[in-house]
Amino acid sequence: MRIRKYIAILCEQLLIHHHVASEAVGRLADRDLLRTKRNARDRRSVILILTESGELRLQKIAVRTVAALPEEGPRIVKALASLIAGARSLKAKPAAPPHAPARK
Repeated sequence: MRIRKYIAILCEQLLIHHHVASEAVGRLADRDLLRTKRNARDRRSVILILTESGELRLQKIAVRTVAALPEEGPRIVKALASLIAGARSLKAKPAAPPHAPARK
């Protein structure tokens, strides 16, 4: 079964701007890794469909990623814990009062 996504959903999931996703989609389509198709119900949106070669490439990437987890996983967890701790310390600090406008 082909994986289908909308560009807008892809942008939300990857936290990227629409134009960045559109450029990447164009490059992937040029390499025959995915196809684009206009949504019949909403002509403004584009459906992304992985080709067979795109699915094979994605599967290879997933296998390599899973294989790297035993070595990379602890470092990722440590980095995430550090980010969470930093965010918590920022949240715990009282906000600085807004600057009063300069008086003339």
